[in-house]
Amino acid sequence: MVVHLPFIHRNTIGRGNRTVVDGPVVEWKGDKMIYTCVFNRMDDGKPPRKPGELSAKQAGRQHLEFIFPKLWQNYINQKVSVLAAFVPVDEDHTILYLRFYQKLLTLPVSGKLVAQLSMPSNMYIAHQDRRAVVTRQPKASGLQIGEILIQGDLPVVEYRRKRAAQQTQNGQQQDQQRTGEVRKEEGMHTLKAFTKEQYLNLETFRKNGEGVKTPVWFVEAGNTLFVRTVAGSGKVKRIRNHPLVHIAPCKMDGALLGDWMEASAREISGGEIEGQIDRLLSKKFGLMKTLFGLVMSVQGRKNTILEIKVRDN
Repeated sequence: MVVHLPFIHRNTIGRGNRTVVDGPVVEWKGDKMIYTCVFNRMDDGKPPRKPGELSAKQAGRQHLEFIFPKLWQNYINQKVSVLAAFVPVDEDHTILYLRFYQKLLTLPVSGKLVAQLSMPSNMYIAHQDRRAVVTRQPKASGLQIGEILIQGDLPVVEYRRKRAAQQTQNGQQQDQQRTGEVRKEEGMHTLKAFTKEQYLNLETFRKNGEGVKTPVWFVEAGNTLFVRTVAGSGKVKRIRNHPLVHIAPCKMDGALLGDWMEASAREISGGEIEGQIDRLLSKKFGLMKTLFGLVMSVQGRKNTILEIKVRDN
């Protein structure tokens, strides 16, 4: 980042044979910006000073800012800066956009003219970097690729550390997403046994571990089953104490039509979810659901909803 200046740009911005790099001072501004102060000098036989021996204030106005993931700002002095934006095209090609800023001339016409006149030199400097990028070996960039880095490469090291951490985080997020998708698919595949059925046998457990089996009607939404039942009933109380249950597709009398599955159940509430379950029940059971609602209303009994999810193996 700064070590290459007197070599790659020896006849432009790196002229002066300032081959010794003191520091450099590298600071993080928030979580996205690397702030680098340049301290290049001629070789006088003295070893480079450590970053801790310097401060950003000693560098004056000249510094570099890199904003993740692809934005560079080179502050040449208080009134002149160059912005570089790197836009990847594919794994091997990137488009570079340059913009020159100056406050030396404030009149719009003269300022624009200065910016236009400066662009050929900016492009020449950029092509000096391009030759180095195209010919560098290895082409891959990373923390552990066998390169021998020195103290002056500290900005490069910081960038690669940050990028490696982001790549690890992104990989973990993708793994979690894929795992979630697989589990969702597995859950939906498991629930195929209930797709054409109207009842499921719900086994809940007393505090002593004894199971109680009850046939109940249900509806399905995504990879979840929902049951509307009497609030405060025995099975609801047992689920509050012990949410792990067994379920199996069955007939109205509880006769099994498939294998038992382990599941978890919980009581849920809320106007939106209750409305959704009511619509699904009405669509699936029609008149029977309406009559059930009337009976419950006459008896003054309240309903609740049980959410049932098949457990991952």
